[in-house]
Amino acid sequence: MEGYKVLEFLRKHIVLIVGLPLLLFVVVFLSGRGSLYIDVKSGTSGQELTYNILNQSNGKSNEVKTTKSSISKSVKKSNYEILVTQGEKSAWTTVKSGGFFKKTRLSVELKPEKNRQFVGYNPSYCMNYIGQVLTSYTCDDSFSNIKIHVPATANQATYTMNVSTNVQGNVRGIINTQLGPVALVRFFLADSDASAYAAYVLGAGLLPAQTATLSGLNPDKVYDIQPYKNGFLAYSDDFSDVKYYASLTTSPESVSIEKPGNTNIKPYLLRTMGDSVVLASSDKAEFEARSDPKAIGKVNSVIAVHKDGKTKQFSFNRQFVSAEACGNNKLCLLNTANNDKMQLFVYDIGDDTPKQLF
Repeated sequence: MEGYKVLEFLRKHIVLIVGLPLLLFVVVFLSGRGSLYIDVKSGTSGQELTYNILNQSNGKSNEVKTTKSSISKSVKKSNYEILVTQGEKSAWTTVKSGGFFKKTRLSVELKPEKNRQFVGYNPSYCMNYIGQVLTSYTCDDSFSNIKIHVPATANQATYTMNVSTNVQGNVRGIINTQLGPVALVRFFLADSDASAYAAYVLGAGLLPAQTATLSGLNPDKVYDIQPYKNGFLAYSDDFSDVKYYASLTTSPESVSIEKPGNTNIKPYLLRTMGDSVVLASSDKAEFEARSDPKAIGKVNSVIAVHKDGKTKQFSFNRQFVSAEACGNNKLCLLNTANNDKMQLFVYDIGDDTPKQLF
């Protein structure tokens, strides 16, 4: 008798039992789908256009080649980068698509490239653009081996020449500051693995115009340089020692950037912008910047933003190849997608939780 009642209950409610999961599936499906309508202004009628739609969430892109000045594409609910090209003209923008098959409309205007200038041929890996002239060098090589790339003229092809100087230390970096171009140079102490460091304000031809030995640095550590406020930061390559030099003649100030509490998450990248310092840390810090994301696997990252003596920390599940402050309470992050293309993420960090803008 009890079995009969159960069967009778199932018979009466079979539509509800089967229908609810199906309805839920339909609602979820609809909530995650939308469409993009892209309208191109100022294009050349009849000439082929290339539309590239990149999903920032998964790094997948969809390319469409057509002579039509507008297209509509069904897409998943996500943030997208839109690149449209036609000949020498292009347009780029970002957009967030909605769900429930909402059509997101955007209009883009094709514009020619503003400027391109040939500044040198076959530069070395470390490069700087100083006073409209490209300089390059093998990283951590002798200062005297820096190459100046002389731009081409109507009568002369581009060529390189070495800096004419007797500075024999190894250059750890050259930056543009309010003091002028500044080079950090490392000198090895005799009969020792220890080092001393000097900063050079560079003049014409990269010749030192002002020189100072930097005090307060650990001789057993290796330092790099970044512009900061009115001067520069010298920071050790293990990020344990960060010093601010307002000028070549003032004593340094220590900059204390709060590290993640998890000791498995280690710093690997430091960048500055104005009076902000960004320190990127990860539990996969040993991986090279362009390692295959599939090989890296699950990642726990912490991006610390230091400003006005305070540090904010934000957690992510991506390995970033670049992390920089890029405006008022804005954080710009780059990572390599599965298709080896770079993905740009921009966050508002005015609150304790970062808000992705695109």
